[in-house]
Amino acid sequence: MKVSVKLPALVLGIALLCSGGVGVASYISGANTVRGQAEQRLMALAEGRRDSLLEFYRSKEISIDSHVEGKALRAAYSDLAGAWAKYGDKAFDTLTKIYVTDNPHPVDERDQLVKAGRKPYDKAHAKHHTSLRDYADSNDHPDIMLINLQGDVIYSVRKRADFGVNVHFEQWQGTPLAAGFDRIVSGEAETVLGYDPVLYPGKDNEPAGFWIAPVVVGSKTIGVIVYETPINKIDSLLGKYAGLGETGDIYLLNEDGLVLNDSKRTADVSEMLSANFGAPEIMSAMAGEAAFRHLPDYNGRDVFAAMVPFTALGNKYTLVVVQEAGEVLAPLSSLRLWIFGIALACAVVACIFGLLLARNLSGRINGLGEVMSRLAGGENAVEVPVQSASDEIAAMATTVEVFRENALARERLEAEQRESGLAQERQAAEVSRMIADFRSEVTQMLDAVYSNSEQMRRAAEELNSVADETAGDATNASSASEEASTNVQTVASASEELSASIQEIRRQVQSTTEIVQNASQAAVQTNNKIEGLAESAQRIGDVVNLISAIAEQTNLLALNATIEAARAGEAGRGFAVVASEVKELATQTAKATEEIEGQIAEVQAATKEAVTAIAGITQTMSQVDEYTGSIASAVEQQGAATNEISGNVQEAARGTQDVARTIVTISEKTRVTSSSAGQVLSASTDVNGKTNALRETVDRFLNAVAAA
Repeated sequence: MKVSVKLPALVLGIALLCSGGVGVASYISGANTVRGQAEQRLMALAEGRRDSLLEFYRSKEISIDSHVEGKALRAAYSDLAGAWAKYGDKAFDTLTKIYVTDNPHPVDERDQLVKAGRKPYDKAHAKHHTSLRDYADSNDHPDIMLINLQGDVIYSVRKRADFGVNVHFEQWQGTPLAAGFDRIVSGEAETVLGYDPVLYPGKDNEPAGFWIAPVVVGSKTIGVIVYETPINKIDSLLGKYAGLGETGDIYLLNEDGLVLNDSKRTADVSEMLSANFGAPEIMSAMAGEAAFRHLPDYNGRDVFAAMVPFTALGNKYTLVVVQEAGEVLAPLSSLRLWIFGIALACAVVACIFGLLLARNLSGRINGLGEVMSRLAGGENAVEVPVQSASDEIAAMATTVEVFRENALARERLEAEQRESGLAQERQAAEVSRMIADFRSEVTQMLDAVYSNSEQMRRAAEELNSVADETAGDATNASSASEEASTNVQTVASASEELSASIQEIRRQVQSTTEIVQNASQAAVQTNNKIEGLAESAQRIGDVVNLISAIAEQTNLLALNATIEAARAGEAGRGFAVVASEVKELATQTAKATEEIEGQIAEVQAATKEAVTAIAGITQTMSQVDEYTGSIASAVEQQGAATNEISGNVQEAARGTQDVARTIVTISEKTRVTSSSAGQVLSASTDVNGKTNALRETVDRFLNAVAAA
């Protein structure tokens, strides 16, 4: 098959393959993009609704905690429980008849009955019912109930079938009321308990959930309060479908996968507690991992689902946002049509372009083929077609042109080789003459170099001998100077140590002088303080004398009071007792003041002895201060003499060190001279050897050149 046929077929095949591949890749990319956008959108909606629910649950929990801890609720429970107890065993029959059976209001409006009589329960109900009903209405609670510690529902806002019952009755044992009541009364729970909606008999088996909390006074639980979960409020929070198209929906699931809300999009069907998402992917989300899956929903619809788990009031939930896959992937239908049209147009354009390109390439290749055939036949003068494009065919044309130019160059080279044979013979004769002249000149130069190196070697030997003798003398002088320097350094070191010792003695004497002066000052200050203490003790003695005088006077007054009380007879008996107590206190005060006087006398005697002792210490410190001053003066004079001796010895040491350094320098230079002489001797010997080797090398080179 010719190239003119192969190229168009190849281009067409490649175009179709590329168009199909690009189309498939574009569709897959578009599908992934649509799926990714759906995942982001549904996950964002799920997380947003989850956050709204969490905020709702938190606000309700805070509201319940505040309500339970309020004085109004505790007062309401106490009044209602006390009034209920007064009916004894007849409470259920009597109060349900009044507030339920004989309630004049319709069933849904029984809460409008505030006061039904004048009995204690009627008064308590009238006092607290309105505030409890208002709290339930304002916080969207369908009902609020109070339960006493015996399990009786002593109050409810709506007065339904559960008013007055005992939670341990057979019909109520499986309800959240019984479970929550038992946990709180047993002490297992101390905070708000959340119970998911169930089919509740108190509402004719309609779904109802409850939040149950203890009523506490101090640290003691006195009862239980039950708040019915505002299911309609949760349905309203989840019933906002912006961004979910026509088929999207939102479900709140419990741990068993049951739906806990009622969708607004299925008004004729209630999903609450009837729909069950049992898919493993959804159940795995309960473990705490958010997920996005393509799966069937509870009624078999093919949906995309975003699942977000969370925990509230001790219960685990999963919020599921779904949208039918057909609606999510609807944009892919139009994308398929666009991709098919674009791929087809690209294939048509590629075919047209391939045909034109094939015709152009085949024409250029045929022209080059003809030129190459003529070159192979020896027609080197043929012209290669000029190529305007810069592609592989142009490169081939350039290569053919190179072949043609090489053939022409080969013909010219053969002619030049014939001409160069005669020139080479003339050149060989000239080279032989130049070799002879070079050998003669090199031989003369090498003889002169050898003679000079011999003279230099003999001079180096003499210089080396003289340097060795000088080095020996310098070594002896260096040893003597080093010994002298060592002796002088020893004396200098001893002088420095003596000077340092004197400085240390002077420092210690100065320190002692300062300590003695400080001690003398401290003794004076202590003497002043002790004198002040003696004066204070004297003043305390004066005060004690005054107290003693007062005690004596008090004793006399008590004695007079005792005498007057005796005169008063029976009427003064109480006054006599007081006078006796006063006299006893006065006697104790007198004894205490005598003891204080004795202690103060001892303090005054001790302070006088301390003043005398401190005066002696002060005088002794003054004498020590004078002695240390004399010692410091003598040490200062000795230090000056020692410093002068040390300075002279240091000057002598520096002189011997200078002599030693000079001798060392001379010795070093002598060694350098000896080394240099040895190097010159070695170099001259080496030059002689190298000169002979060079002579032999030149002879071999010239012989080899001549032989060539």
